[in-house]
Amino acid sequence: MAVYLDEDAKGAGSPAAEHASVSQLPLAPRVGRENLADAVPPHESYEGRHRWDPEFTWTASEEKKVVRKTDFYLLSWICIMFFGLQLDRGNLSNALADNLLDDIHLSSDDYNNGTTIQLLCFMAAEFPVQMLTKRYGFKYILPTMMMLWGTAWMTNRATFYLTRAFIGLCEGGFIPATILFTTYFYTSKELAVRLAAFWSTLNVARVISALLAAGILKMRGVGGHPGWFWLFLLEGLLTCLIAFVSFLYLPTSPTSTKGVLWRRPWYTEREESIMINRILRDDPAKGITALKEPATWRDIREAWKDKSMWGLYFVGLVAYIPATPVQAYLTLTLKRIGFSTFDANMLTQRLLQRAGLPLPLRGGVVHASARRAAHAARRRQGLGAVLPRHAHLGL
Repeated sequence: MAVYLDEDAKGAGSPAAEHASVSQLPLAPRVGRENLADAVPPHESYEGRHRWDPEFTWTASEEKKVVRKTDFYLLSWICIMFFGLQLDRGNLSNALADNLLDDIHLSSDDYNNGTTIQLLCFMAAEFPVQMLTKRYGFKYILPTMMMLWGTAWMTNRATFYLTRAFIGLCEGGFIPATILFTTYFYTSKELAVRLAAFWSTLNVARVISALLAAGILKMRGVGGHPGWFWLFLLEGLLTCLIAFVSFLYLPTSPTSTKGVLWRRPWYTEREESIMINRILRDDPAKGITALKEPATWRDIREAWKDKSMWGLYFVGLVAYIPATPVQAYLTLTLKRIGFSTFDANMLTQRLLQRAGLPLPLRGGVVHASARRAAHAARRRQGLGAVLPRHAHLGL
C-alpha cells in the first residue's frame, strides 16, 4: 500500500518517511456489509447496544451452539405458531365436506363472496399490522392476533361474512411480522433455511388439519351440533391455547429473553454478545433502529418505490394462483361427486402430502389425483352419465 508523506518528506529514507503517521495511510475500500460493523455503530436505542463490540471475537463452534439454541427455543415455537395459523386458515374448506353451506343456508356464491372478503381484509391489514408490531413489539401483537382469530364464530350468512372479514383482519400481516421478528435472531444466510422450515410447517399443518377434520367431523350429532361446529370449536381452542402460551414464551429481543416461563435468559452474557455482534456484522442496518421504533407510511412508500423489489412483488402476486382453487374447493368438489365426509378429507390429506413438490409438478399430481378420484366416484355412484370421462373437477 502506498504511503503519503508530509510535504517535508525528502526521499524514501528520510525521517519523515520512517515516521509516517498511520492517519496518513490511505484507507482500503470496505466491501461487504460484514466490514461495516465498526463504521456503522448501532443506535443508542437499539436493544443490544450494550453487547456491541467491533473488536469482539468468537469461535465457529460457539456460534453454532448459539444458532442451535436459537433453533430449539425460538424456531420451534414459531413453527408451532405457524401451525396454529394454518389450522384456522384451512379448516373452512374441511368443514365444507360436512354440509356447512346447507346448514347455515349458504350458496356457492356466498362461499365465494366470503372467501373474497377474507382475502381483501387480509391484504388491507398487512401494513397496519406491521406498524403495530413495530410500535408495541412482536411479543404482544403476534399472540394477540392469534387469540382474536381463534375466537370468531358464525351461524348464518351475515355472521359468515363478518367472521371471514374478522379472521382476514387478524391474520393479515402475521407472516411478514413473524419473519421480520426472526431477522433479529438470524443472519441472512441462516434465515433462508429457517424460512423453508416455516413454509414446510404450513404444508404439514394442512395435512394434519385434514386428518383432524376427518375424525372431528364424525362428531356430528354430539350435543345436537353438526361436525363442523366441533371442528371450529376444538381447533379454535387449540389456537387460543397456543396464543396464550406465546404471550408467556416469546422473547422481546436476543438480549431480553426472560419471562414468565423463562426465569433465566436463553443465552449467557457471552452468547448474547455473540448473537448481537454476528447479527450486526452481517447487516449493520439492523442496529440503526430499535425493535419497537414505529414504522411510518413514508417507510412503506419508500419500499414500494424500490424498483429492485418489483419483481419479488409480482412473484408474490401470482405464486399462489394455481394452488388457491385447489385448497379452497377440493373438499367441496369431492363431497359433491359422491365421497363421504371422511373420505373427502382423507383424499385432501393425500393430495396435500405432495405439497412439497415444485409448483408445476404439484399441480400435475393434484390434477391426476383428482381425475382418479372422479373416476372412482363414477364407478361407486354410477355418475358416469353425469360427469364427462375426463372431468377436471373445476381445477
